[in-house]
Amino acid sequence: PDSLKAVKVAFDLSESTQDSITKITEVVSVIDNNLKSLAIKVMELEEKQKKTIEELAKYERSRN
Repeated sequence: PDSLKAVKVAFDLSESTQDSITKITEVVSVIDNNLKSLAIKVMELEEKQKKTIEELAKYERSRN
């Protein structure tokens, strides 16, 4: 009886650990996707900034 109880406790603990690992994996996946989206947005903003600076430089040259 005690050995069966110990096996059940170990099994439940293993199951709980697996659930925790699954949840952590899901969270890491969401964070990874968010970081990729953020990197894309940063690259887009850098490109827009570069174009804006170029346009501003053209405008400044045309005024002189």
